[in-house]
Amino acid sequence: MVTSQTCPMCSRVISSDTFVCRECAKTAKAHLASIATFADWADGKRARMGSAWSIGGGSRATETPVPFDPRVTVVFKPVHNDLVGWARIVWDDAPDLGDPAGTATADIARWLMGYVEWFATRQDGQDAFTAWARSDDSLERLYDSPPEKVYLGRCNASTDFGPCPESLYAEVGSIPPHLNCPKCGSVTDTEERQEELKVGVENYLGTARELSRLLKLVLGEDASPRMLWAYAKHGLIQSHGVRVEHDTLGRRREVPTYRIGDVRQAARILAADDEQRKAVRRIMRGIVAA
Repeated sequence: MVTSQTCPMCSRVISSDTFVCRECAKTAKAHLASIATFADWADGKRARMGSAWSIGGGSRATETPVPFDPRVTVVFKPVHNDLVGWARIVWDDAPDLGDPAGTATADIARWLMGYVEWFATRQDGQDAFTAWARSDDSLERLYDSPPEKVYLGRCNASTDFGPCPESLYAEVGSIPPHLNCPKCGSVTDTEERQEELKVGVENYLGTARELSRLLKLVLGEDASPRMLWAYAKHGLIQSHGVRVEHDTLGRRREVPTYRIGDVRQAARILAADDEQRKAVRRIMRGIVAA
């Protein structure tokens, strides 16, 4: 005889053959899909790591060093380790064992989505679902809130042991004219360093949202995603392929990517051309039909 009990996560009535209800299992699957999507974006946000974008026509991925957000590794490491721990439980106990597509965080998260219902039948299912919700929340905070510091590259001052490898950071909105390296004590001209960074990211490809954040935090230039979409509609910037993203339900979509150097050039054109600037503003206000 099947008896009923309540879900420990939401208090819905469930049968005795499961420990977590179907709706909470769906939510857990959405959390895993979200984690995978955030992980796909990680390279574009990680300090000095390349971003791999899916370029149309089978072209190779673009890999450009991007000085961006130093918090990424700190936040992603425990998320990755936690997912690996749950994956090991699957490898040890689950029937019809399969393998993830790879060892990256996104690969493991998407693979675990196939075992959500299986976890719902286990006593530790609630723990797994709670952990995934916590991980998703930590990644959402990482992407939704700006970092407290801007990355200014490595020190690279000459030392007895070669170029100093220490990473330099400055407070957002309060970058001093000179910065002392906390490791070797060498002084770096921050304005000169920022100019070097601007050159270094000219060929970086990203979505409108990512470029907007990068322009603000690394280059100190304001450009909202809406403004970049207007640039594209007006023909000032062209898409350089697409990036494949997944929403919280795991649905796939292709998002255009743009070259940051083109965005900066478009801003310079508008600064000198009042008519084009007005046209872009009309597009932003939605006056021009899509």
